Parts: sequence; C-alpha cells; structure tokens
Amino acid sequence: MFRLNNIKLSIKMLIPFIVSILALSAIALVSTRNSSEINERLVENLYNEVYQCTQNLLNADRDFYQAQAALNDMISAASQQDRDKAAADFDENSKQVNDRVSEAKTIINNAGDKMAGYKHKDSGLSLDQLFRQFEKDYIVWKGLAAQDSLKQNKAGLEEAFASARNALDQMEDILEEFSSDVVAQSRKSASDTHTLVVLIAVIGGTLTELISIIFIIGVGRRTRVTVSYIQKTADFDLVHDPAYDKYLNDKDEFGQIIGAVARLRSEFRKLIRNVMKQTEQLDDTIDLTNSNMEDLSENITDISATTQQLSAGMEETAASSQEMNATAAELENAAEMIAEKAGDCAATADDISRRANKLEDDFKQSYSQGEIIFNDVKSKLEIALEESKTVEEINVLAEAILQIASQTNMLALNAAIEASRAGEAGKGFAVVAEEIRMLAGNSRETVAKIQNVTKGVIDSVANLSENADALLRFVNVNVRKDYGTMLEATDRYGNDAEQINELAADLSATSQELLASIHNLVKAIQEVTQAANEGAEGASSIAQRASVIVEKSQEVIESVNNAGEGAGLLSKEISKFSIDRN
Repeated sequence: MFRLNNIKLSIKMLIPFIVSILALSAIALVSTRNSSEINERLVENLYNEVYQCTQNLLNADRDFYQAQAALNDMISAASQQDRDKAAADFDENSKQVNDRVSEAKTIINNAGDKMAGYKHKDSGLSLDQLFRQFEKDYIVWKGLAAQDSLKQNKAGLEEAFASARNALDQMEDILEEFSSDVVAQSRKSASDTHTLVVLIAVIGGTLTELISIIFIIGVGRRTRVTVSYIQKTADFDLVHDPAYDKYLNDKDEFGQIIGAVARLRSEFRKLIRNVMKQTEQLDDTIDLTNSNMEDLSENITDISATTQQLSAGMEETAASSQEMNATAAELENAAEMIAEKAGDCAATADDISRRANKLEDDFKQSYSQGEIIFNDVKSKLEIALEESKTVEEINVLAEAILQIASQTNMLALNAAIEASRAGEAGKGFAVVAEEIRMLAGNSRETVAKIQNVTKGVIDSVANLSENADALLRFVNVNVRKDYGTMLEATDRYGNDAEQINELAADLSATSQELLASIHNLVKAIQEVTQAANEGAEGASSIAQRASVIVEKSQEVIESVNNAGEGAGLLSKEISKFSIDRN
C-alpha cells in the first residue's frame, strides 16, 4: 500500500512546486491554445477572409460606380474622342468589377461553410445567392451597355446597376455581420480563457497549499519523533522501545535516520554488553595473571638458583676437562714415541731380512766355491786359507745378529710395558710384543749355533796345513754337510727376519691407529672442554636473564594492575548506559 512516509523528503518538498509548475504550465497551455484560436479567428477569418473579401467588394463597388459614370459620359459625350475615352474607362472599370467580385467569391468559397448559414436580414439571401444575383444583374447591365442605343436603355442600365449594387451592399452587410460574430466569439474565448486560467490558478494554489500543509504537519510530527529518539539515545537510554519500530520500514529521510539510530542503538547495546562481559573476563584474567606472574617469579628465582649451581658445576667440569686434556696430551706423546719405535723396529727388521738374504746368497756361493776347492784343493789351498777369513766375518755377523736379537728383546719389553700402560687398547700390541720376544729368543739360539759352527771352522782352518788330507776328507764328509746345515739355518734366519718385519709392520700400523685414536680422544676432550666453558658462560647468562625476567615480570604485574584500574573505570563509564538485560 502506498504511504506518504515512503516518499523522500526532498521529493515531498518538490511536490508543491511541481503542482505549481503544472498549474502554470496548464495556464500557459490553455492561454496559448485559446490565443491561437483567437488569433486564428481574428487573422484568418477577419483579415484573410472578411477583410480581403470586403476590400474586393468595396473596390468592386467603387469601380462599378466609375464604370456607371463612364457609361453616363459615353451617353453625354460631345465628341467621338470623349466617347472613346469614356468607353476605355468603362471597359477598364467594368473588367475590374468582374475581377474583384470573382476574387471575393473565390475567397468565400475557400472559406468553406463558415459563412454558409449567414443570410441578409432584409432579403433573406445567402452570399452564394447574392453572388448569383450580382452576376445575373451584371450580365444584364453589361449587355445593355454593349448596345448602341444607350440613351434608350438608360433606364434599364440604371435598374440593372441598382440591382447589382444592392447585391454588393447586401454581401458587405453579411460580411460585416460575420466580422461582428467573429469578434464576439474571440471576446467570448478570451473571457473563457480568463475564467479557466483563474480556475486553474485557484485549484493549483489550493492544491499546493493543501499538500504543503499535509507535508509540513507530517514533517513536524516525524521531526519530533526523530528528535525524541535521538535525545533518548543522547541520554544514554539504550533500552529497546517498540514504539519506534513502525518507523523502521519508512523510506524517507526520517525513516532512514530512525533506522540508522536504531541500528546504532543496537550496536551500542551489543558493544556495551561485550564491554561488560570482556571487563568481567578482564578482571578474572588480571587476577589469574597476577597469580601466574607470582608463580612465574618464584619459578624464575628457582631457575636462577639452579642455573647458578649448574654454572658452578659446568666450571668444575671445564677444569676436569682441562686436566683430562693435559693427560691426553701426555698419552699422545707416548703414543707418538711408540709409533716412532715401531717404525725403527720395522726398519731394523727390514735390514735383518736383507742381510739374511745376502748371507744365504753368500753361503750358496761359498758352497760352489767349496766344490771347486774340493776338486782343486792342492793348487788353491792358499786361496782357501785366505778365504777362511770369511769365517771370522761370519762370527762378526753372528755377533751383530746376537746384538740385534738383544735389542729386539729390549724393544719387545718396552712395547709390552707401553701396552700395559695403554690398557685395553694395548692388548693387541702386547701380544705382538710377546711374539717379537719369542722371535728374538729364537734368533739368539740360532746365533749360538752359528758361533759354534764358526768356532769349528776356525779350528779346522788352524789345523788346515797339518791336516790337509784330513781337511779334504773333512770337506768331503763334514763341510758339505755343514754347508747344507748352514744353508738351512740362513733360510730359517731369512724367514724369521721376514716374520719380524711383518710383526714390526703390524706394530707400526697398530701404533699409528692408536695414535689416531688418541688424536681423536684429545680432540673430543678439547671439544668437551670448550662446550663446558660455553655451558658455564651460557648458564651464567641464563642466571642474569632470569634476574631480568623477574624485573620484567614485576613490570608486567604493574601493567596488569593498571589495566585492572582501567577496566574499573571502563565499567564505571558504561554503567551510565541503560540497556536490556536479556
């Protein structure tokens, strides 16, 4: 259903002006239309038809008099020249009469039926009948004028002239009556137009005033409602009032204002409820925060004390790590010495192996030479005696071998001692050292045998000159056998040297691995020492930061208390508002 309250206020203010403008437009339209009609009557009827037709008839009447006068002059002319001049005037004026009457008839015919109902008040003839009457009399008058006996026809001419001119006069009377009617109709139209304009103006003004009064009353009432609603809000009264709900669906500015204020009040109610709720929660949160901050402060104090204890423990750990680092350095030096000795042992074993191989080659060569000596003993006995000095060199070599075996035994003893110091990591090295000692003992026994053999050889060389035959027999029987035994001994000696070399190489590799492990151990101890120092510094920093945290927690407690005071002030402020409790 249409309601005025759904119309915008700006449109309401424009409606009276629109009504006034419509009224003025109607007045202008009516005035323009009636003025056009009056103008059409006055201009079209009076001028284009009546005036021109009347002018033609008046001119025709004048020309008709002049033609009649010329005709009289022709009758009374004294000379032919005067007669001819009068005849020329007659022809000219009579022709103009005919032309002007014809033109007037044409204008009336073009006007249609406007003048068809008009008749002369005396004769009762219409314009059409009068035109026919005039034409009839004009033809008679013209015919009589064309005859030679003008004087005899003068009475007929005057009668025809009078009748034709009477027709013209009656036509002029009818045109005058028509002009009077046109003027009367124009005046009536003007009067009607004036009446209609006044009526439209009165109706438009009355309607404008009525609409203005209705709108003013409505605007005043709705203004009071809107102001009261706003004032109620300004007085902090936000309780929902159903009396204003009926205005919420209105589409005008007041409805929009009331709707906006209603939405604002609703949002204020929600906001205040939320503020009240959040304030209560904030009070609870502040109490809980104070309690938690006190617990936090106590815990941080405990953490600070524990951190200080941890810092002291880390410092002690760092000191112990430094002592371990020094011990590991000594162990590293000992391992380096073992590795160096193992390298020397490997070099010595390699030298023994090379000498044993050389000795075996020498023995084989001596054996070959002994075979030659045996075949040519007599011729080369002196050479054999000279070569007997080689046996002394064997004794020297035996002494060297014996010395090497003694040194090897000492080296194995030192290795066993170092292995026992190394603990679990030196067990394998102790086994190697024991094997080296056994190998040294075997080498000593072999050297003893070599010395015994060498002694027998020397004794045999001493008795060589006396017992040449015995020597030959000895060489043939015993020396060959001893050479075989010696070759076997040198072969075993070479094998033993290779075993010693392998054991020395294993000992060197093991010592290198032990040295690498010790290096790793030293590095790990250094890293532990560094980590302990950093841990001590970190623990000290934690203790300092814990003190700072305690100070900050006190500041937080103060801030929370300030927030609690602000929440109290906020609660006090919002208590000024009146809202629904649902």
